[in-house]
Amino acid sequence: MADLEDDVVDLLEASAGVTALVGTGAAARIFPLLVPEGFTNYPAITFQVVSESRQPMLSRQNGLMQARVQINCWARTYAGAKSLKEAVRNAIDGEQTVFPSGCFIEDGLDSVEPSPDAKPGRLYGKRIDAMIWVAEADPTFA
Repeated sequence: MADLEDDVVDLLEASAGVTALVGTGAAARIFPLLVPEGFTNYPAITFQVVSESRQPMLSRQNGLMQARVQINCWARTYAGAKSLKEAVRNAIDGEQTVFPSGCFIEDGLDSVEPSPDAKPGRLYGKRIDAMIWVAEADPTFA
């Protein structure tokens, strides 16, 4: 397995439904943690790894890790955030190609944030918490 965060981005960028809303390649509006300062082009996605839990055996690690990844869908309208969340959900819920051990939606939440740019208004957000099971190639005790 490569890097969990890179795999999440690759999975989102492989979805036509997601890329129709946030773009593709280097222009894709998918960011770790925060959108860049001064960013104004919505809709966009931010994501973060909230937790990683390894599953130890008595004598060693078994190479299985469960990660909770929070994916935030941001738009200038509630309908836009809802559409992006649905596209993300369709891309990741039950996915077993990039994550053969499983990727499932566990939770969700709505949010509203003040607009970070000079434009008046708010940003509407829809959050998805995905539980991703990852078989690590080289288990560590980190």
